Amino acid sequence: MEGKDIIFVLGGPGSGKGTQATRIAKEYDIGYLSAGDLLRMAAKIASDPPAGFDPQLLAEYKEIDRIIKEGALVPGHVTIKLLRDAMVAGPQKHWFIDGFPRELCQEAEFVQKCKPATALLFIDVPDEELKKRLLNRGLSSGRIDDNEESIKKRLVTYHNQTEAVIGKFRSENKIISVDGNHPIDAVHDDIVVQLKKLWTDLEKKN
Repeated sequence: MEGKDIIFVLGGPGSGKGTQATRIAKEYDIGYLSAGDLLRMAAKIASDPPAGFDPQLLAEYKEIDRIIKEGALVPGHVTIKLLRDAMVAGPQKHWFIDGFPRELCQEAEFVQKCKPATALLFIDVPDEELKKRLLNRGLSSGRIDDNEESIKKRLVTYHNQTEAVIGKFRSENKIISVDGNHPIDAVHDDIVVQLKKLWTDLEKKN
């Protein structure tokens, strides 16, 4: 993990964090990892492994597949291993990790097994706007978790767990906070300005 610069990307469900992070990652050659995508990919490989796939890795992926199918939460250390392996294998210096950590204990374990994140990118959107976006998305995407009852539960979980992580980074002055209640391009430009300042400050320290 030496020389890797890691930025966690968090925000409420529907905040547009994935949209912004993937766009900026492409523009600036930043590695992009979604914890949820990595877990789903592992489960998919477990269900239909390619010929000659590493047996030890396959056993780990089968365990992930089992946990997901049971509807349980995948333990933090399992997700962290997937994230770490992907970053070690990737050539990029800068990395976005989308949707992780969701709890303070996950952040502490990440520091122990990888390294401290340089900063946290927080896309701030009011709950009412998040609900509106998710309901609209549900109409077009057909996602079963984009219904009113599910949205309420997801927002409660977000506030109860993830906000503590955001608060920690804010108290350490390691947060890039942007107002996500603006047009996509305006949010993008705000993030880029703050990222460039962060990278300039990092270069001065090094």
